[in-house]
Formats: sequence, C-alpha cells, structure tokens
Amino acid sequence: MSGDHPISDERAIANLVFGLAEAIDDADLDRVEELFGDATFTLAGREPRVGGAAFRRVIEQGMRFHDGSPRTLHVVSNLVVEVGGDRTVASSRSVVSVLQAVPPAFGLQVVMAGRYHDRFVRDPSGEWRFAERMMFVDLVGDTSFHSTTRFDPK
Repeated sequence: MSGDHPISDERAIANLVFGLAEAIDDADLDRVEELFGDATFTLAGREPRVGGAAFRRVIEQGMRFHDGSPRTLHVVSNLVVEVGGDRTVASSRSVVSVLQAVPPAFGLQVVMAGRYHDRFVRDPSGEWRFAERMMFVDLVGDTSFHSTTRFDPK
C-alpha cells in the first residue's frame, strides 16, 4: 500500500526489483539486507547464498568500493512480472546493465550486463518479499574497478 492508494501487485514487485538496485548503488547495505530478507541468491551458477545477511556479504566481499560507494548505476529494464492466480507467488524477469565511473581513472562505461530471474512470495502481512534471485552474467566489460570476482559470461 502507498498511503490511501493501493498499488497493484505488479507495481509492488517492480518497486522491490528497482529498490534493491537503488540500495546497491547507494551502498545502503542495511537496506539491501532488509529487502532481500530470507531469499536465496545465486550468481551465474555459483553456490546459492541464503538470506539478506549472506547477500550483503556477497556484495561486501565481491564489490569494490571507492570512498564508500561502488560508483555504479544498475539500470534494470525489460521487466516482466507474472503474478500467480492466487496472488501469493510471483516471478519476474529483467535485464540489468551495470554502469560505472570512478573519476579520474575510469570513465563512464558499461562493465557488465545480464539478467535477473526473481521469485516472490506474499508474506502474512500481505507484503511482497523476494524468495529467490538468480543472476545470469551475459556480457562482461572491464570490471577491474567493480569487482574482486571474475565473471565468465555463459
């Protein structure tokens, strides 16, 4: 719900997808952990990580920070949301392009592009929550300022 105006299931789920990207770009790891809750995260076929705290550790250990910021913009597009008939489960697919700039050494560029496959559940209070995120890395640019992890596209 947003004030006195209810929002659709699709909009609530889109807000979660976009909100998680924003929290990562803002280096708001408390919010990342909260938004991800007890969901499972799998990156490019690696071992799944369960829970917001584990997802936070993936970011803390794998992403490079520059003066406290990843200096990224996760652009999420082509979002398709499908809500189950009973409105208790849903899924989405989207495309993510990760832009980064670390002046003066690293000019603005796309460092990675891929896809998110997400699943959601409605909690007992009626709010949507992440249940699972699978991230597929399709294209990799220069990630030397972005990540401590090597990404091999599929």
